[in-house]
Amino acid sequence: MISSTTILRAKPGYEGAIREALLDLAEFVQSEETETVDFRILADEQDKAIFTLLGRFTSRAALDLHLNSGVMERFLWGAKSMLDGPMTLSMGEEIFAKPATR
Repeated sequence: MISSTTILRAKPGYEGAIREALLDLAEFVQSEETETVDFRILADEQDKAIFTLLGRFTSRAALDLHLNSGVMERFLWGAKSMLDGPMTLSMGEEIFAKPATR
């Protein structure tokens, strides 16, 4: 299993637009990316400009497909001017995950 974490910060006044763009991305992931095991978007409780994306993928190929999808490219192109600095991306092989029990 491969996981990724992305942290981004919206420029002041663009928090809502970034949130909506991320939800559009999530809709595509949910309906089209069968090898994306889990995809979550977190809105920071204290700083509404910060968003964190958490993804789990069956393989590196599935992660690459996600990162290079047309929807992701459109998100990155559209969001570029609304972001306050570069996104931080970390990805790697999971060495432990507690299964959901609910």
